[in-house]
Amino acid sequence: MIAIKKTIGKTIRKYRQRAGLTQMQLAEKLGITYQQVQKYEKGKSNITIERLYQIAEALRVSPAALLPDRERLFSLEEEKHNYEVEKAEEKIVKLFRKIKNQRLRKAILNLLKELTK
Repeated sequence: MIAIKKTIGKTIRKYRQRAGLTQMQLAEKLGITYQQVQKYEKGKSNITIERLYQIAEALRVSPAALLPDRERLFSLEEEKHNYEVEKAEEKIVKLFRKIKNQRLRKAILNLLKELTK
């Protein structure tokens, strides 16, 4: 989800700059602080649907223009999934290496083999 927030944030920044607005000016139009606009643009804060529509209106673009296209969206989700899988695999290997008892290690491997059949 972080990658999606960052992508949306970059898009907001692009349209804000194209509109010739500073973060402060956009914040005033939205009734929020410029720090909140910074958080949106950096992908550090969630944007509600309502806020997305307000931003789009302030920038005079379609709300859909602020969202990643479908193909990119699925690509980002796949990247996130792959990252999470890699982290889980890394954790499993680290934990497995901490097991000193060889019989227990072998039993765990046999369990994994059975679970994947």
